[in-house]
Amino acid sequence: TILLPNSAAEQREIERRFGVSRPAVIVPNAADAALFGPPQEGRARRGVLCVGRLEPRKNQLALIRALADTGIPLTFVGDPGRYSAAYARRCWQAAGPHVRFVGQQPAEKLRALYHAAAVHACVSWYETPGLASLEAALCGCAVVVTRGGSVHEYFGDDAHYADPGAPDSVRKAIRVALEAGPAPHLAERIRHDCTWAAAAERTLAAYRRA
Repeated sequence: TILLPNSAAEQREIERRFGVSRPAVIVPNAADAALFGPPQEGRARRGVLCVGRLEPRKNQLALIRALADTGIPLTFVGDPGRYSAAYARRCWQAAGPHVRFVGQQPAEKLRALYHAAAVHACVSWYETPGLASLEAALCGCAVVVTRGGSVHEYFGDDAHYADPGAPDSVRKAIRVALEAGPAPHLAERIRHDCTWAAAAERTLAAYRRA
């Protein structure tokens, strides 16, 4: 038996929860590097983007509250989660004039939104590591994330980290990210390590090992 976790953190969690130890090949979560790539040089970027279902785990309400009264443009892409209509209403009610919600978008329009944003923020309670963060990094955004799940394993020191339960921490991480811009080698590393081709190669290696 060969396990195919998407991170060493997931492998450890499987071993801890089920009390088993099995050979494993880590197969990374992947983004489409052919679709999500950098825009033309010199394109102006502005504000913060957050892509994902509106639901408590994604913690969008904390992001809205953290940026309240800052004037920083904030755009949410995604529909309410299946059981999160009430949570979505709380987000809509808390949003100020600098916040907009555009719903779920097709891939081409989503790519344009990534290209227009300076920062992508995902302040979830946990992620594995968050496909939207991978896509945003490929598109040249600076990335704000939290440490829950396998996020740090994927992004290392090339992302800005926030405490999802502390608005001041979220606000500070976003301000720093806006000032600093994207990490120089993050997109290149994701393009090498976290594409569908890389995932396929690792999966094939697991089958051969089995």
